[in-house]
Amino acid sequence: MNNNQKNIENQISNLIKIINNGNLVHALKLAEKLSKVYKNIPIIFNLYGIIQYKLNNFEESVENFNKAIQLNPNFFEAMEFQFSKQLEHRVKEFSKMKT
Repeated sequence: MNNNQKNIENQISNLIKIINNGNLVHALKLAEKLSKVYKNIPIIFNLYGIIQYKLNNFEESVENFNKAIQLNPNFFEAMEFQFSKQLEHRVKEFSKMKT
């Protein structure tokens, strides 16, 4: 593994820690920065989508999940998360309509 790969892995690991600590505003800024620097790494866009979803930015989250899938059509984690969150969002919207 070269230094650039280690650097990328460290930054992704750091982003995951920030997400897990609940500092979503900081995580959002870091994910945005990483997505501009590393435009071809699907996990960054998947994490960016998760952050956006947690911040109730549904459209942006779907865009990022789609980008992750576009970069790697076999990225099942992004596909699964995208599908489950779209379903969850639609159920919430339906519940609001009933009340």
